Amino acid sequence: MEAQALCGLGENRKKFIQNKCRTVNNLLNFPIDSHIFPCYTINNTRINEGRKELRKSFLFMDTIYNKVDAKGRVSLPSDYRAIVKETSSEIVCYRSLSAPCIEGCLEDLLDKLAADIETSLDFFSQEQDDLTNLIFGDAKRYPFDSTGRIMLSEKLLKHAGIKDSAVFVGKGRKFQIWNPENWEKEEARIRAEVLKKRPSLKSPAEDK
Repeated sequence: MEAQALCGLGENRKKFIQNKCRTVNNLLNFPIDSHIFPCYTINNTRINEGRKELRKSFLFMDTIYNKVDAKGRVSLPSDYRAIVKETSSEIVCYRSLSAPCIEGCLEDLLDKLAADIETSLDFFSQEQDDLTNLIFGDAKRYPFDSTGRIMLSEKLLKHAGIKDSAVFVGKGRKFQIWNPENWEKEEARIRAEVLKKRPSLKSPAEDK
């Protein structure tokens, strides 16, 4: 094959091509010393595990007590801050419609809520107007500072009865901020109701 490919070429040209071929073959067969040329393999298992951990971190969890200063500043839990950074989103808070507490979530979830309201309610209905006014007219972005604190408005603090301390309660895709005493009463009520009713979750397969 090589002789046929070189047929018709001058001697100097043949030697030049042959030398180039030998150089390429030598490079292909050259043993690589990993101490001189470090080689790194990609561990697909670790990548997949990292993706799973990232998805899990999107859930607001735990019950965390933090101090509130005179200006209404409170430290956002570190896990919550990590979620904000990983999702490149922002924290949005508004007064709860059903309890004396502050509702908090990522702005992405509020965007989804807006879409759900538009598709489930008549756009010009009084019900939609009332709901959007109470939620979006009350909601506000709360970025955290270099120390991880957010500054809650006087309106939110008054609604939740929060003074010098607050408790963050994870609720999956959202969280709540309570006055600690009110939360302890609410938690006791919820626990009693759940134990009384003992609700069970059905898997999708059981509904078929």
